[in-house]
Amino acid sequence: MTRLSRAYPLCLSQIGNEWSGYYTDVNNTSQFSGTIVSGRGITLVNFLQTTTSNDYYAVHAGKLVRSHTIKGHWYDTAGNSGAFTLERDPILAQSDLTQSNLTQSIDNARERAIASHFPISVDPTTPVPPTAGVITVDDANQNGRTAFDCPSSTSDISGSEIFGIVEGTVQEPRVTYLERSRPATPELLVAANPVEPTEIFRFVGSCLETGCQQFDNGQCQLAKRIVQGLPVVTQTLPSCVIRHRCRWWHQEGEAACRRCLQIARTHYAPSAILRRSLTD
Repeated sequence: MTRLSRAYPLCLSQIGNEWSGYYTDVNNTSQFSGTIVSGRGITLVNFLQTTTSNDYYAVHAGKLVRSHTIKGHWYDTAGNSGAFTLERDPILAQSDLTQSNLTQSIDNARERAIASHFPISVDPTTPVPPTAGVITVDDANQNGRTAFDCPSSTSDISGSEIFGIVEGTVQEPRVTYLERSRPATPELLVAANPVEPTEIFRFVGSCLETGCQQFDNGQCQLAKRIVQGLPVVTQTLPSCVIRHRCRWWHQEGEAACRRCLQIARTHYAPSAILRRSLTD
């Protein structure tokens, strides 16, 4: 969204005529909510920006002027006003996963995962794959909510959802992020057969903190190892629906996001650098 000659990245989701969202790449806790209506060939939108911490509010009203572009005017409680433009990033829009290609993405991910079980060279001393995600400790409370969510969770964690599909190749896995997270339904989980769901899906669930072996000294040690040991795989921050609540993002910032695309929680043929980063 562009206001006062400045561009602000947002993550917005729509259900029916209602939409909501938040800032993605700035330190701002504002929440957005609004409605979309269409009639006589015109699509109109209105939405409210709310920042409860400082009683800041801004109202916006506009219309769809072309595909993926909304223009209108806004006013806020600080006395500011002006024109705004809300448009979808054309590069990120091309990479977003929609319902029409969901099945194909799952098929691609499953083929990659199956191939990883039969690599050209396997180290016989490490038959068990390293885990790039939550590892629960005995008697961990999996039903409590914490301040942040784990972006490499499992379907076993209460309330977990799928937010990405691990496509790419055996050597270079790449996550395709969903436009919205989806419940880990039995229908989606069974689509992973014959491999494990964590080989093809990225799950988000509540961070277990001390209930996870990856957590120590008040931080996710896995996130630290990923940032310190893995290369950057994207210069542009991916559009990610869970960033505002992600433990890795809040702890490591953009450095985690630029490496997150290469993570599969379970990978039977990880590269040497990935294996070192996950086990050192």
